[in-house]
Amino acid sequence: MPTNYQSVTIRLLEAEDTALEKAVKALSTKRSKLGIAQLICTAGMEEAADLGFRPSTWPSSAQGVKVEWESPPRGREGTVPRRTITVPPLYYPVLTAAADAASVSLPLFLVGASLRWIARRKRAEPSNKALQQVHLPHHYSES
Repeated sequence: MPTNYQSVTIRLLEAEDTALEKAVKALSTKRSKLGIAQLICTAGMEEAADLGFRPSTWPSSAQGVKVEWESPPRGREGTVPRRTITVPPLYYPVLTAAADAASVSLPLFLVGASLRWIARRKRAEPSNKALQQVHLPHHYSES
């Protein structure tokens, strides 16, 4: 692993960790195995782009911007699992700027973005029965 990748440690609720595990399993195929870090980075970048932050326009897209973000995870009591992921160098400043603009830490931004991404994917892929079995906190099921 190149040394310019950034490590981010994320504390998860048990239900969030289970949702990520099940989503990864549901989206993996025999030919391509998805990893949790891939899902989290993809979800984070999609959420950052939705908020107006993109690697192609970095850093001008982040000049003092504050946004109203509707996807922060709720309640952090009882966090158990920790995951450490590596974030590519082009993604890290964009994700950090998006989290700052949303007034949340980068780990919370990534958790919320991931759960929202899974909810969107469930709606986009109703025929994936394993994905439909992934349980999300109620406020993500409606996003």
